[in-house]
Amino acid sequence: MKKYIFIACLLMQAATTFAQSRSCSPFFSKTNIPPNIITNEIQLNEKAANAIANGFTHANKLVTLTVPMVFHVVHQNGPENIPDSVIINSVNVLNQRFSNSGPYNFGNGVNVNIQFCLASTDPWGNPTNGITRDTSYWSVFPANAGGNADFMMKNVNRWNPMRYLNVWLPKSTIFAMPSNAYSSYPWYIGLPIDGIVIEALSLGNPHFLLAHEVGHYLGLYHNDEGNSCVNLNCLLDGDHVCDTPPEYQPLDCALSSCNTDLDDTTGFSPFTIDTIDISNLMLPVLPCLNYVFTQGQADRMNYFLSTTRSLLLDGASCSGIIPNIPQPTAGIQITGNGCNGYEFTYTGANGEYVAWDLNNDGRIDNSGTTFTYSYPAPGTYTVVQYVFNGAGYTSDSVVINALNTSNTNFPIQTITSSNQSNNGNLLCMGSTLTLTAIPNMAHYYWSTGDTTQTISLTVNGPITVSLSCIDSLGIVWKHCPDSTFTWGTLPIPAPITLQPLTNDTLCEGQTFKALVPSQLGANVWQYLGNGFPSINQDTISISYWNNQYIWCAVVMATANYCKRNSDTLLITFSRNIAGPIIPGQNGLTLWINDSANFHQWYLNGVLLQGVTSDTITVSTNGCFTYAAWDVDSSCSTTSDPICITTAGINAYDKSEINLYPNPTEGICYFEMKGIKGNQVRLFDAIGRIIPVKVEQLTDSKIKITLENIIPGFYFVYLEGLRKILIVK
Repeated sequence: MKKYIFIACLLMQAATTFAQSRSCSPFFSKTNIPPNIITNEIQLNEKAANAIANGFTHANKLVTLTVPMVFHVVHQNGPENIPDSVIINSVNVLNQRFSNSGPYNFGNGVNVNIQFCLASTDPWGNPTNGITRDTSYWSVFPANAGGNADFMMKNVNRWNPMRYLNVWLPKSTIFAMPSNAYSSYPWYIGLPIDGIVIEALSLGNPHFLLAHEVGHYLGLYHNDEGNSCVNLNCLLDGDHVCDTPPEYQPLDCALSSCNTDLDDTTGFSPFTIDTIDISNLMLPVLPCLNYVFTQGQADRMNYFLSTTRSLLLDGASCSGIIPNIPQPTAGIQITGNGCNGYEFTYTGANGEYVAWDLNNDGRIDNSGTTFTYSYPAPGTYTVVQYVFNGAGYTSDSVVINALNTSNTNFPIQTITSSNQSNNGNLLCMGSTLTLTAIPNMAHYYWSTGDTTQTISLTVNGPITVSLSCIDSLGIVWKHCPDSTFTWGTLPIPAPITLQPLTNDTLCEGQTFKALVPSQLGANVWQYLGNGFPSINQDTISISYWNNQYIWCAVVMATANYCKRNSDTLLITFSRNIAGPIIPGQNGLTLWINDSANFHQWYLNGVLLQGVTSDTITVSTNGCFTYAAWDVDSSCSTTSDPICITTAGINAYDKSEINLYPNPTEGICYFEMKGIKGNQVRLFDAIGRIIPVKVEQLTDSKIKITLENIIPGFYFVYLEGLRKILIVK
């Protein structure tokens, strides 16, 4: 919101203290006043000088001019909530000062021919005593808040400044302002600051304070305005009044601080000799107590009241006669500005004072015919406009969807890239740029031709994008001040192929290794996968102790964090089955006795083709084992053997065969029709083949010689026939 610059006058609370600090200083230096205000001040002063030079004087008025006043007591329920009687008495003293009458009738003063009344009708046409009372935080100006505190305090209650002289009485201004009383000049007419501020407990103390501030309000400067003795044109130099001699700080009412009284070239200066400094209501100095207005000051105040502030004289507030003017009409125009939020403009007719409640909370937030405002938080707000003139008032409202324009990329809300660099102005080649605009817009117009809230672009080179959004009120929102967004590009690493240094199928405890090829300007930035590798000098190493299917890749990145993924390697780690394991047995039925995924049975160390079931029924004597593994058969564990000696044993006993002597101590004979010695085998109890010497004696008899054999049970096999042999 706009902050207006104004002139402040520091007035102490007693005449004695005022004398010690008799000079008032501008709250802001003129270099900080908006140029249009300075221009207006110069133009109005020139018009006033010309009018007075051509004979304008308050004596030309046949009737006394009456100004309606309203006093706004802005308090915090303390003693600053002064009674009506203090205000009424202050107005009476003000009228005596301006008429040079009563206890303030001094021979060197003049009747200004201006009087003041407490308004009897408020801007809404209701009866009033000319005094309002509001409880507000802004009754005490926060330290260092400056002009913003003044603006917020006056927003608590302000009447049409074109028709009323507003006087605000807060508790304290001194923490934010260099003064306890100050006023605006006529060239600030109608602006939110227009009016007078006096700390409530300073009203009437000193008794000349209100008259002094009203003098500023009607165009009077301090006698020593500009702190310069320049007096070439008494109507435009110094205080712009010819019958107050040029003065320069420090001044004394018994001395002359300037000897330029006779420098005036206009002929309007009344001084024929160098004159001592003058003490009057616009610069009271002790011990000179007869504070008055001079004829020149009276002329200047009458001029501004009759011209710039003439609407004060044309109202129902004092006279009770409503001006014969058209009623005001309301009109709201709202435009968008990506830098400053919403711009509110009054488009109605006949409005003198326009006040705005920007969130429908019953409190005026701003005034004027045009201003910009950014809402502190996005949301839906009802804006109420009040329009006043001398004939009455009217109002209008509109609902808006407030935007948060504080985002530097407004109206783009988010900017993301699939391959984000560390420089927001540069994009990684090949990435996807996703742009999302602010929500709840009626229309989106991207320079790409898209009309959706979110768009995605592939980065193949530099990108330039602009966006216009249109809300439900038809307001167009663009980026400010330049509506385009531009990004350059950065290179990404070259394609990356990992180079395996070992097999990709491994047993538990083994290590997989792969080489990450190096490339200039890029380094390994991140490992991707479901494992926990180590990387040393560009070599990936992975080891596991359980069944794992590992995938692995790496991300290479440049110094700008532009990245590329390598190819993906798949590695299998097979668990080692913990031993020892022994097949389960129930008679001639054997079964698997572990939790492995895969099995293979063996008989006497020879693979039984296709026998991979969980159980087998033995029909052949011998020693049975199985291999167990989970993923890779090369990572298998072999079970302990189970030797079967009873498969088909009854059939063998019925055969016409003879093994003797049995038991034996080293030599035995085997008799059977058609026997052949090279078909005989001897096994121990766990299925191992025992070397023996076999001699063919006849076609039905062989001799078996056992050498260095350990006593025990043994099995003699002959083409599926088996005999138990006991060695002693």
